[in-house]
Amino acid sequence: MAAGMQGTSANFGQRLVAYIIDIVIIVIAQVILTTIFGDFGQILSFLVGLGYFGYMEGEMGATFGKQVMNIKVIDQNTGGNLGIGKALLRYVGRIASGIVCLLGYFWMLWDSKQQTWHDKIAGSRVVTTS
Repeated sequence: MAAGMQGTSANFGQRLVAYIIDIVIIVIAQVILTTIFGDFGQILSFLVGLGYFGYMEGEMGATFGKQVMNIKVIDQNTGGNLGIGKALLRYVGRIASGIVCLLGYFWMLWDSKQQTWHDKIAGSRVVTTS
């Protein structure tokens, strides 16, 4: 799919609200797992996060938060789904985005393609679905 046909880039507000929704889901899972399994629950909750973002963004194109906000993650080259490998790379790339005062997240505000660092790392874009 050509770059111009991939959809309008999602704005910062849409992405922020979607991420907040997703974090609430992950934190609820983390609290439940930590309550049941103690310290081992922390490891399980990290794996749940990997699974959630890896599958939802990689195969479905959107997490629950992104679905609510009518946005999705696409491969910047093909316009299709990322696949689980790139979605996991994007998930781990969020660490780089957050390391320096969240600069990697705010990067999209002045980037010509409106990409965060984790988008650049995974070769992804976040676009509107409606």
